[in-house]
Amino acid sequence: MATIAKHLVSKKKRRFMDEGFDLDLTFITRNIVAMGFPAEGREGIYRNHMRDVKRFFDYRCKDHYRVYNLCSERDYDPQKFYGRVAKYPFDDHNAPPFLLMQPFCEDVHQYLSEDSRNVAVIHCKAGKGRTGVMISAYLMHCGLFEKTEEALEFYGHARTMNGKGVTIPSQVRYVHYYGRYVREQREFEPIPLIMKRIILHGIPDFKDGTCVPQFTLRHGPQHVLTFKSGWYEGISREQGTATLELKPHTPVCGDVKLEFIHRKGSSGKEKMFHLWFNTFFIVNNRFYAAQSEVDKANKDKKNKIYPEGFAIEILFDNPEGNAKTSSPLAANSLSASTASAQGMVPTASDGSDPAIPATSRGGQPMLPSRGPDASGEPLSAIPGKLTHRDSNVSQAPEFSDSDLTTTDEDDDEWEGLPISDV
Repeated sequence: MATIAKHLVSKKKRRFMDEGFDLDLTFITRNIVAMGFPAEGREGIYRNHMRDVKRFFDYRCKDHYRVYNLCSERDYDPQKFYGRVAKYPFDDHNAPPFLLMQPFCEDVHQYLSEDSRNVAVIHCKAGKGRTGVMISAYLMHCGLFEKTEEALEFYGHARTMNGKGVTIPSQVRYVHYYGRYVREQREFEPIPLIMKRIILHGIPDFKDGTCVPQFTLRHGPQHVLTFKSGWYEGISREQGTATLELKPHTPVCGDVKLEFIHRKGSSGKEKMFHLWFNTFFIVNNRFYAAQSEVDKANKDKKNKIYPEGFAIEILFDNPEGNAKTSSPLAANSLSASTASAQGMVPTASDGSDPAIPATSRGGQPMLPSRGPDASGEPLSAIPGKLTHRDSNVSQAPEFSDSDLTTTDEDDDEWEGLPISDV
């Protein structure tokens, strides 16, 4: 029964089933492993059990493995793995802080370069999305792949039976960011911009063919709230587009999370979508994301809520004098006092938010999405390639059958997630 539970929970991820082991674990290359969280207690019944994971690596690569924990929501005693544990945490269903990606890659690369027998073991909770973001970034960092799409595809097929490795759009976006960063060899610096307006190309149908949206802006790994809009009322689907002006225009810098909710009745709220972007990678003061590039909206394959051609466009200005922040910390450390002074929409005396009417831009042409890797820059020299091989996986027929997983494992990724405090 426990074995069946483990296989059902791991869904379409490839498992290591050989040498007496049966673990949610995959060799992506000969010295890079992706796995699910090493659990204990009751959770160990349906996930990898800590004792089995430890026994496996002590048997396969004793004294030559290092574990990388990407979970921000859970931890364990590093002594479980003899102190050989590094933490690079970020939240589930979210993009990593961009400034976390290079230190992670450099850490992994240094460890693997010290001894050809060393193995980097990388995990989050399920060992797929967050794990795939960081492994795909490293596959480009070390030079195994030059193109982002190839790194993502390689990871997807190595880790899963259906090729769906990293599927959350913001996470995919940040892998593309890192690919550009590696290829262009530019020094990262926080770029401050002034966010002016958001344009909805297509009106989501949350009730009676329209929606009453509100949005927030959050910065950095702590998700610091820096802007909260009022409710935008009076939007109709017939408009085709709706322009949501930020009042006041608001400074943003570094990693930014844009989150939309819909007002249900007099007091209810329903999550619409969210996305992450980093201002360093904004070109021509414009960000554009098609439906397939927007978290949660990308799941509406039949356009029941989001009309065909739905997209988000964000327009920015440069700060006066084109000033730039002097410290990388500025990208992720907008203080609450700054947010209060510069980013918050004032509330009415009774504590409710003022309604802000949306303006129409009927007939606005749909603009193509800017491909993040179309830089045209020559590729720079990067560290030498790993020697890689096919994943060492044995699939038992009774558990590799698609009947065990009838839906995409990410279909329920939003179930039970709380709406942010807006």
